[in-house]
Amino acid sequence: FAHLSSPVHARSTHARQAGSSTMAGTTVESVRPVTRGYNLVVQVLEAKIVMERRGGKNGVRVAECLVGDETGTIIMNCRNEEVDLAQPGAYLTLTNARVDMYRSSMRISVDKWGKMEAAESQKFKPLKNNNLSLVEFEFVPYDIMGQGQQQHQQQQPAFA
Repeated sequence: FAHLSSPVHARSTHARQAGSSTMAGTTVESVRPVTRGYNLVVQVLEAKIVMERRGGKNGVRVAECLVGDETGTIIMNCRNEEVDLAQPGAYLTLTNARVDMYRSSMRISVDKWGKMEAAESQKFKPLKNNNLSLVEFEFVPYDIMGQGQQQHQQQQPAFA
């Protein structure tokens, strides 16, 4: 994915710790599209339930929350029990969070390999004027060979 106003491909520049599969101590402004393994502490600024389907023990609730830290904000998708934790003003610890794309913008979420918990004794104020979910990206195919099909076609031998 590339930022619409930049010709450079957006890639994760995070160095992973040796022997670790998660990115330790990351901030909201450092998240990149279609990546995973983020460990963040965020404050919930807004929460809005976008879908609620009741059906006994198979009920589903989905909320979109604006969360952030001192470096910026991003929209977070919450499901079921996570909706109860993500109330405005609450501080959350996200472990092994992932960033997905929705309509060309980033959304952070915690899937079955991650965890969301209430964070104790946090007092920071999120930076509200740096919302990373407002940045539009577009998919830019990247050709590893550099020449694509043209180079492949030229290398095939001609049989007579």
